[in-house]
Amino acid sequence: MNERFAAEPEVSRGWLALKHLLQHFGPLNGRYLTAYPRDWRAKVESLNGTLGEMDLKRVKSLLESAREGMQIISAPSLPYRDELSWLENAVALLNEVPRRLDGVVTDEKPVKPPHTRVFQLHELALPPAAEERIFATPREYVRVSKTLLLATPELCFVDPFLNPCERNVSDVLAEMFEVAVNARCESIVCWAKASILLDKKTGRHKYMPDDIRRALDSVVPPTRKSLKVVLNLVDDSRGVEPKMHGRYLLSRPGGIRFELGFQALPRGRKVDVGPITARATLDEDLDLYHVKYSPFRIKHQIRISRG
Repeated sequence: MNERFAAEPEVSRGWLALKHLLQHFGPLNGRYLTAYPRDWRAKVESLNGTLGEMDLKRVKSLLESAREGMQIISAPSLPYRDELSWLENAVALLNEVPRRLDGVVTDEKPVKPPHTRVFQLHELALPPAAEERIFATPREYVRVSKTLLLATPELCFVDPFLNPCERNVSDVLAEMFEVAVNARCESIVCWAKASILLDKKTGRHKYMPDDIRRALDSVVPPTRKSLKVVLNLVDDSRGVEPKMHGRYLLSRPGGIRFELGFQALPRGRKVDVGPITARATLDEDLDLYHVKYSPFRIKHQIRISRG
């Protein structure tokens, strides 16, 4: 999850080659193509400018769509030494600890000795989705979702058991919220089941709304910009289908499934995470967890504001 690749500009000579390259990347795949070096897009356009006006137009359209859909992301902090070849620069980033690239697509012949993360375009056969089993720690939750956290102004956290009064949940939320709020995020909406947090008959824990509000406020970081955080506590018991069951991080560009939601687990325990791979499924989930379209009845709403 959240793997970052780079591709030599020459790999994208011709719009069909560029289209083939881009199909492996984006939020629906769980991996991203890094614009490396920082003028990568301009280099791709220049290379295709000699192949004809129609090809160039198609290339520009693909690049713009890839930018808007987060298939291509910027990484201006990655170093690039002009005295080295593109591949030498990229392999140096692959070999760093921790490495700053997870894979490289090159137009050159494979490096010697062969590097397991260096590919030519014709041999690039990545899995459709970059699913992963991670240690259930706050740091790992941030790592696999960082690109969405950094790039998205509106985020939605869905987990029937999302209870900020529980330390193992609040620790995860605090780190994810901080990354998002320090970047572009201006709105965070969380969804949980009221019966889990509030109901004295069925809930594992009994909390008052004021307790939950104080706990949520404690995990929202300070910021000078305008920020709205909402926790919707819902009832899905009145014949509503589907029931609230899945655990997701949702945004317009993409979403991530979390097997056990947003909770840290004892040392050594792992959970499965993976991208939502179909646009139609993502759109359905976005509607399901939108106050205007959701079939769930909101029993209690907690609001936190900053800025």
